[in-house]
Amino acid sequence: MNSAPLQLSGKRAAVLFVAGGVGGALCDQIHVQGGVLAYSRPDLLGQAWWVGPLFGMATLVMYVATWVWVGRSERAQPGPVTRRDLLLHSAWFVGAYLASALLQHQPRLLALVYLLLFLRRLLRRRDAVWQVLNGVGLAVGGTSFEAVLASTGAFHYQHPDLWTVPLWLPGVYLHGAPLAMAVLRRLRQSDAGKMTV
Repeated sequence: MNSAPLQLSGKRAAVLFVAGGVGGALCDQIHVQGGVLAYSRPDLLGQAWWVGPLFGMATLVMYVATWVWVGRSERAQPGPVTRRDLLLHSAWFVGAYLASALLQHQPRLLALVYLLLFLRRLLRRRDAVWQVLNGVGLAVGGTSFEAVLASTGAFHYQHPDLWTVPLWLPGVYLHGAPLAMAVLRRLRQSDAGKMTV
C-alpha cells in the first residue's frame, strides 16, 4: 500500500491533536445545540470536558489510518492540494454535521443522501477507489467506536437506530474522509518541498 514511512513528529502530532480537538469539539456543538446527542455529565456548553481531547486523539488515529491509502491516492491523482481544496473539504464536513442536526428525524433519507453525495463528490476523481476505501474504513471504525462509547453511558444519541448510534452516523465519517486525505497529502507535499529546498 503506502511504502513511505509514517511521518508523525511530536510537533506535528501536537498540532493535529489541538486542531482536531478544537475543530471536532466545535462540530460536536452542532450536535449538542441541535439536540442530536447529550452528555451524561456536561461541563461546558453541554459538552463533557473530555470531548476536545477525544477528538484530538481521533484526529491522530485518522491520520495513521489514512496513511495506508495516501500514497496510492497521490499516484492515482497527482497534483498539489491547495488551500481552496482544504476549505472545500472542510465545508463538506461541516455541512454533513449541519445536515445531521436538521434531518436527524429522517435517518434513512439522511443516510442515503450522505452516500449519494459522497459518491457524487468522487465521480471525476482518479483516486476514487482509494478515497472510498479510506472513507469506508473511517466510517466503520469511527461508528463502531462511538457505538461502544455510547454504550458506556458517557453520552447518548437522541434517536439511535443502529444499536446506540443513528443510522446516518457513518455518513458523517464518509464526508470527513476526503478532508483527512487532503490534509495528509498537503502535509506530505509540504514535507517534500522542504526536502528539495
